[in-house]
Amino acid sequence: MFGEKRVDKYGYNYNLSEEELANLAVRRLKIKRGFQTHFGIYCVVNLCLVGMNIVTAFPFIWSDFWAIWPILGWGIGLGCHYVSTIMKLRITENSSAIQKEMDYLRDKLNNSNK
Repeated sequence: MFGEKRVDKYGYNYNLSEEELANLAVRRLKIKRGFQTHFGIYCVVNLCLVGMNIVTAFPFIWSDFWAIWPILGWGIGLGCHYVSTIMKLRITENSSAIQKEMDYLRDKLNNSNK
């Protein structure tokens, strides 16, 4: 199955060995974890900003809520990061994520030539 040459409609050769497939799976998982890290940092930093905003604007008035601007600005960047990575990659959640990712890629590559 994997010994035959497979080329997609753009001319890319998908004749991948198990090692190349494992490397591709690891690279895709790193992309997913990169987004998860970005999201976690976004939440922590913005919670701190909201806390600072509430403490410095006591008594709190919504018109003095300046923390919304970095939340919205960074949120746009986070949304773009989400679209560019997670939407392109099928999320797999399994104890053996690399093996599942390899199975997904193997299936996708085998079905692309039918």
